[in-house]
Amino acid sequence: MSDTVNIVKNEKGKVITAQLAYTPYNSSNHYGSYKQDAKYSSQDIKRLLSNHEKNSVALREMSDYLYITNGTYRRLIDTTKNIISFEYLIEPSVANIEKLNTKSYQKKHAEVKVYLADCIMDTTVDDILFKTIKYGRYSAYDRETFLQPLPLDYTRIIGIASDGNPVIQFNFEYFEQFTDIREREMQLNGYDPLFKKMYLDYKNRIDDPKVNFSNEYNWRTLPHEKTYTIKIGSNLESSEGIGLLYGSIDDIQYYDELKELDRGVVNSQRRKIIVQQIPVDKEGNSILGEEEIIQSHENLKALLPPNVGCLTVLGGTKFDDIPLQLSALEKGKVQEVQSDVLMNAGIGEGALKGGNFSAGVLNVEIITNSLVKILGQIQSIWFNRKFKKFGNSQFQFRMKFLGITSFNRDKVIAAFDGLLDKGGSLSHSIAARGMDVSNYIDIVAIEDVLEYKDKFKPLQTSHTISGKDGGRPPSSDLSNDNTVKDKTNGGNMAPRTGQ
Repeated sequence: MSDTVNIVKNEKGKVITAQLAYTPYNSSNHYGSYKQDAKYSSQDIKRLLSNHEKNSVALREMSDYLYITNGTYRRLIDTTKNIISFEYLIEPSVANIEKLNTKSYQKKHAEVKVYLADCIMDTTVDDILFKTIKYGRYSAYDRETFLQPLPLDYTRIIGIASDGNPVIQFNFEYFEQFTDIREREMQLNGYDPLFKKMYLDYKNRIDDPKVNFSNEYNWRTLPHEKTYTIKIGSNLESSEGIGLLYGSIDDIQYYDELKELDRGVVNSQRRKIIVQQIPVDKEGNSILGEEEIIQSHENLKALLPPNVGCLTVLGGTKFDDIPLQLSALEKGKVQEVQSDVLMNAGIGEGALKGGNFSAGVLNVEIITNSLVKILGQIQSIWFNRKFKKFGNSQFQFRMKFLGITSFNRDKVIAAFDGLLDKGGSLSHSIAARGMDVSNYIDIVAIEDVLEYKDKFKPLQTSHTISGKDGGRPPSSDLSNDNTVKDKTNGGNMAPRTGQ
């Protein structure tokens, strides 16, 4: 809101200039002010990404900030994460099927299922996927029955173990932020007992060449067989990953800047200015005095709605039009940048908001491949390492995610059903439909014991509409010529035309 009063009198006390302006909106809110308010400029983003390992903490801070404040960035992360679902199979690897001890196998298989229930598998995998997309890395510590996420700003990768899992160190200065002694003790007790021991070693400056580097008592190596680290966007020897959508951040901010500019133009079109002209004499001087001009201006202001300003001037004042330059908002520009954002994120515009379906499906397949690779790391670095303790020399268990999305579910189900028709696995068809294989088989077994099939008769058909029993007739009607001919030619087993 602004109010300007400029009144000039001549030597006779006559008002020769009167300019009184009132605007109910902020006149300093120029188009493009969003750029000045942005916390991260285009140069900042490029600088941080130029060395993602050195700037990893700042990049995660930027990702957090944008996820909270930028609806486009948040929607892209959430949509990307939710593209894929977590249907899976526990695949057996049997050394010699003829020598398999089925009771031992079933017992260990049940233990695997108990572990998956205890670790809240779906929730944990969802959290891993979310953080990996958002930050490019996820690290956790194995607490036997569940995974405990580790604060990424206080962990670092220092190498690769023999099983391919990154070796990480933990910065025990993390616990120093809890200045209250009781709170610090509670935090330490919330971690594995090893953390408390290592924290005390750090405080006592105990130097262990197997655990810490020279003069770095705060950074201590955690046992690699107890840690899990997922990393994307960088090579194997890199100490940090790159968030899946980091490359889209600059375009996302530009897109939001254009939207803000577009919104400003729309708002400006709703604003109005009413011009009040004060009557003048033959010499062009106001016939009203200064106080009367001000009072007239104030009276007009009191009658105006919130989106209307007013200008009080002397009669005969001329106004020149001021052209508004909006080259950035030429037709289709916002939509063009929006498309760039989605494409750089790996998601076709058509997949998220309609449009070219084929392009949308193509880009969903591209982003699905990235998500499948993340799930592949999860199953190999977490589940398959963990499942080794449930196996023995006769058999092992392996986790296999099916890579199903809402876009390919029907196609995957049809493929598995096609294999089933050829004597393939029933488990794949069950799992692809989102059902747990073991639970489904248990349900079928229970229904069989409880004789559900005998209690629920099938619906009547044209063959039995006048009969008392449902289903197909118990025997063929040999009085029907077509039935006799069909049986003579081999019945339903006879080959069809084109087969």
